[in-house]
Amino acid sequence: MNEICQKYHISRKTVHFYIQSDLLHPLKEDNNYYRFSSENEEELKLVLRMRKAGISIEGIQDMLKYPSCANFFLFRQRVQLKKGMAEQKCAVENIERIFDEIPPNSTPDNIMAIEERELHAAKAAFDEIDARLTARMTAIFLFTPFMAQEVDDYRQFIWEKIVNITKRELGEVLPALMEHMAGLSTETVVTLSNQLAYRFISVMNDEIEKNVEYLAGALHRLCTDENMQRIWIRAYDSFIIPVRNIYQKCHKTLIHEYTATYARCMEKVEIVLHQCGQRIDEEQMHVLLEATDNRLDLLDGPVNDLFVLFCMEDSVFLSPEII
Repeated sequence: MNEICQKYHISRKTVHFYIQSDLLHPLKEDNNYYRFSSENEEELKLVLRMRKAGISIEGIQDMLKYPSCANFFLFRQRVQLKKGMAEQKCAVENIERIFDEIPPNSTPDNIMAIEERELHAAKAAFDEIDARLTARMTAIFLFTPFMAQEVDDYRQFIWEKIVNITKRELGEVLPALMEHMAGLSTETVVTLSNQLAYRFISVMNDEIEKNVEYLAGALHRLCTDENMQRIWIRAYDSFIIPVRNIYQKCHKTLIHEYTATYARCMEKVEIVLHQCGQRIDEEQMHVLLEATDNRLDLLDGPVNDLFVLFCMEDSVFLSPEII
């Protein structure tokens, strides 16, 4: 314990707190002394690094519990920290304005006499870094089922291209997407991401008819569920079409090179989309077009509106559960 505390310049109390918080797991010997292995040191270094990044103890616990969501935790923390910085900056500026306005013998009455319009409300500007990181997080969620892949330098290069395409296509809606994603709970992200991944695993396992039935049910819900219809219509031009463009621009080359799983999976997804599309008769098509205000493209292909609908109820962007 002493060696660890001296090496990392932390107190025994801090180390005990991390142990009690289930962040460190050193061996406790019969004499009640803790023995730290190299693995325990790695645990500690991760905790200290996350604490320097402003991640709360609860946030680190979540990250260790759901390691595949590390990108999301860091993204959400950055948005929260930036908002906090904007609020602090605004508070400092407002103090300065008040201080300049009041007399040297002021009372709270003098402060209340200052017009409200002279004080500023906190607002963090959306900048180029925000846009890039939001595009990156959006792309991660869009391609969640295909993210279980070791990333070398070449794949990292491909991934940056995918992020740039996402950034260009979504453009004006990136600020709204940042706010939306930063407001998601850990439970929501984990649940929906797992459900979406399992759906694509199901397709990979040749459960074609099961997924055709699921998609047919989603079509029926789109015909009858007013909440789904509102989400679809509202998001169609600003999000659904750009997302289709992202998939289409990445479909033939980039995402294939990033992971071979994508090619195998999408071949089977296309079978699901085609078989379900074949079942839509003229009457149902009329109902669908009316329900979506004519915002529906069911043309055959790897990425049409049936594909978006296939993902919709498990999407962190479109799921009626969170919108």
